[in-house]
Amino acid sequence: MFVTLTNFSLEAPLKVNLNLGRVGAREARGIVLTHADRQATNTWARPDEVVPASFDVQVTSTGAAFEMPKQSIISIDFELAA
Repeated sequence: MFVTLTNFSLEAPLKVNLNLGRVGAREARGIVLTHADRQATNTWARPDEVVPASFDVQVTSTGAAFEMPKQSIISIDFELAA
C-alpha cells in the first residue's frame, strides 16, 4: 500500500502516528521531497536542486510513526502484514 502525505507548514515539522487499522505493516520505506528554501525549483542549469531522499519510518503495532519536515511531501510504501 502507498500513502502520500504533505506538510504545508513553513515553520514546523509534523509528528505523525499513522493507524493502519487491523491490517498492520511488516515494513515501510519512505521517500521525502523537501528543501530549506520553499521557492527552490529544478531548472536546466540546476536539475538536482530539489531531489527525493530516503526517509525513516518506524513501523509500530498499529501502523507507523514519523516526523515530517516542514514544507515536505512524503510517500511511504508499506508491506502489509495481512
